[in-house]
Amino acid sequence: LFPYTTLFRSAEEIRSGALATQAQKWCTGYKHAQEFYNLNGDLLVPCSYVCPDGYKLGQWIRSQRIARKGNSYAQTTPERVELLDKIGMVWDVKKVRNT
Repeated sequence: LFPYTTLFRSAEEIRSGALATQAQKWCTGYKHAQEFYNLNGDLLVPCSYVCPDGYKLGQWIRSQRIARKGNSYAQTTPERVELLDKIGMVWDVKKVRNT
């Protein structure tokens, strides 16, 4: 029984570490989004946009839009949506560009 307990604990630790890493990655993307917003006044980030430090912000923004729609394995939370809304997230680019 002991090895299974150890294995289970290790699996929980790995899952916990993976969640922490995911949260860190999200916070990194959010920080870059804030900087882009402060410089440009919006979050109409082209998909191909790469920050001066090499961070692929355009891809991150796109993944947040997809996650909000629930069309991917990665889902977002209401708290994250609210944080992005506060810095001017554009969820539907087509609507903005057509107005």
